[in-house]
Parts: sequence; C-alpha cells; structure tokens
Amino acid sequence: MKKVLLSAAVLALASAARAQLLDYTPPSTGGDLASLQTAALLGVDALSGATKNPRMQFGGLTMQTYYNATETYDTNIFLAPTGGTSAGGVAPVRDSWIMDNNFGVKSSYELSPRHKFTLDYDFSALSYQGNGGSSQVDPNANNAIDQSLGASYTYTGSHGITAKVRDNYLNTTDPADTELTTRYHRWENMVGGEVEYSPSHTSFVSVDAEDQNDRYITDDPQIRALLDRITETVGGRVGYYVAPKTKVFVAYHAQAMHFTDFGEATSAGPARDNHSDIVSVGVEGQIAPKLKAMMETGYTYTHFIAPAYQTSNSTARFWSFDGGLFYTPWEKTSVNLTVNRGLDPAVLGENQYYIATTGSLGIMHRFPWALTVGANGSIERDNYLSPISIGGSTSSVFYGNAYTGGVLAAYDFNKYLRGSANYMYISRFSDFAAYDYIDHRTSVTLSLRY
Repeated sequence: MKKVLLSAAVLALASAARAQLLDYTPPSTGGDLASLQTAALLGVDALSGATKNPRMQFGGLTMQTYYNATETYDTNIFLAPTGGTSAGGVAPVRDSWIMDNNFGVKSSYELSPRHKFTLDYDFSALSYQGNGGSSQVDPNANNAIDQSLGASYTYTGSHGITAKVRDNYLNTTDPADTELTTRYHRWENMVGGEVEYSPSHTSFVSVDAEDQNDRYITDDPQIRALLDRITETVGGRVGYYVAPKTKVFVAYHAQAMHFTDFGEATSAGPARDNHSDIVSVGVEGQIAPKLKAMMETGYTYTHFIAPAYQTSNSTARFWSFDGGLFYTPWEKTSVNLTVNRGLDPAVLGENQYYIATTGSLGIMHRFPWALTVGANGSIERDNYLSPISIGGSTSSVFYGNAYTGGVLAAYDFNKYLRGSANYMYISRFSDFAAYDYIDHRTSVTLSLRY
C-alpha cells in the first residue's frame, strides 16, 4: 500500500499539490524511508531557493541534477511490536543501519510561452546492514531499489484556456506500516489531465480525469487479489476568483475502483469493486498576505458491487476533508498544517473499507548563516465499520492513535553542497497490543546539487 508523507515529509508541505478527496491513501505512519528523506530535503529547498540555483540552462531547456547520500540507523525496521517474535507471522524487532544512495534529474523545456514540457527522474537504492546481536540473519533481504519517472505537458492558450496532461510512474517497495505489516514490491502508473476555461479571470470552469493502475509483484495470489486495482476518476469544478490569487469552487467527481483479481463477495473476504460519487466545495490560493490555503470538503457516497461477506451492507456515506494551511510569518519561516479524512479499502476481517483521519503540523526556519531547522508532528486514527478480532481482542479501531514526530537541521556549505541531520519518532497505540510498535530513526545526509 502507498504512504502519505507524514513525519519528516510534513516539512515539505509548502510545495504540496492540489488537494484530492479521492486520493487512495492507506495508513502511512512510518512512511517510505527514501520518500520521507527526500521530502524533508525538499522542505529545506523551499526556504533556501536551492530548487532554482544552481541549475543548468540551454536555451529553453532547464535542468537540475542532485545526489543525496543518507546513512540511517533504524531501531525497528519491520515496525514490529516490542518483544515480538516470528511466531504467528509477526516479524521480530530488528534494527539496522541503512544506506540510501539517491540521485535524479529535474528538467523542463519551454518550446514557446504557450507550450511547456517537464521530465523528472528519481532513483534510490536502499541497502540494509545488520547491527549487533539484534540484527537480521539476512539483512540484505530488505534491500530495495525505488524509481520514479514523471512527464507533463502544459498548454497556456488564449481566451483563458489552460490544459495539462501528465504521466507518473513509480516502482517501489511499500514500507512495513500498513494493515499487512510487511513489505511488498509494487509498481504504479497514473495518467491524468485537466482543462480549465477562465475567459475573464473572474470565474472558471474545469474538467479533469485520472487513471491509476497499481500492481504488486509477488507470487502470493492473495496479496494480488487484495491490492491489484485500477482506479478511474473523472469530474469537474466551477468556481469564482474572490481575489487575483484566490478562488472558491464547487466540484463533482465520480470514481470507479476495480480490483483486477477479486470478484464479488465470497468466503475469502469482502466485495471490493466500488463506485463513488463526491460533491465538494473548496478554496485555493492566497487567502491572506502571508497565508495560503488548499482545502476541499464534501460528502462521499460509495457503493460496492456486493455486500460484504455475511452482511447486507454495500454502501458507505461519510463526510470527507482534504487540505492544508501554509503560513509564512517571516520570509524564512514556514508553518504548515494539514488535515485529511477519507475512505480507504480495507484488508482486515469482513471490512470493505475504513475511515482514515490524519492531522499534521510542521515548522521550519532558515537562519541568516545558512542553517535551517525544523520540527513536526502528526497523528492518525483509522475506524472500521465491522469489529476486528485479533489475538483475543475485538475492536473497530485498528490503528488507534498513531504518532510521528521529528526534528531536522540542515547547513548549506555552499550553493552546491549541503549537510543535514534528521531524527524521527514513530509509534502506534491501539486496541491491539500485538500490532503496536515504537521506532526511532536517526539519519545524516550529504547532498549535492547542480
């Protein structure tokens, strides 16, 4: 399953994308190590201007390359319960040193003021090494290679017409932080686009569509049945500019989710194919001189192809929210608050879905002497429709309260070279003690930009 960017990633929220109520965001506490570290460094870039300088420019072509070498000590690489053993399929607590070699390139090409292309590539190789008597017998079994490739084309036309198409590919290994509490290799490809018409810049109408394909690379047919899926979304927005850089809107989206290896409800589990209709309202842009907002809230109605196993329930109705506030009280200080509440497909018990609610707060400041410091925290709670029974305990709350917290310090030696240190605390306390854990991650990073 995917992760959302919590913990260190909260520090990068100043560059967050437009909120999407329908994004598939399973439990994320813990997060992918490489993604969290990259997001933390992007948060530093947002304050230091490193994304703009240095860079290479050849006519209309602009490129930036980077390399990050990160060494991390992780006290619980499987996010296993304290004192856990390998019995019952629960991994024991293992610590490890982790080396992450990450490099990539970002490029854009302006064919003309109306036509712009972008192409980004990122590569990350994670290497696990054992540590003392608590190390894994074969730590290399956890080694992973993550890659992502993104391309987009943007058209800015006359009469207030803008359009964008994009294709984002990801090949990665999920972290051990989901309902499955283990790692799985998967790939994901998302193709989407949107067209907006705003003739007078006082009002606008837009349509958008997205197709996302997720595939898990494993010989386990049950995992593929639970997680392989195609998600299609189409909809539009109508809005009004209340200020030159601020707009409010109403939106409607329809989404269909098809699990490619799983049919109607059987004794193997709940029916999984579903269709959702979402009506929402939102605001985007500069709502105050030092405050930006991207917020969308609405009502979601989801209908499953069949009731869950041994139940008569095949619908879900709930209020959803996705958004953030991004405040810059001073030029080199950012304060970011995000909140999300949405439906996610479930794999536990007879549940077809659960409601995930998350909140996060991050603060970052850059001092005049090239030093940047930051801190953050987050909390997550997941509620299921049907009670779950695990190890003699029964509850409808699996994740309970999941917490993350972290601090970051980065120093720019010059415009090409940066050093940073990062600490993250990750924990979960729920009604199922067998799945609760505590993890500490301490990292140092050397970054090169050109």
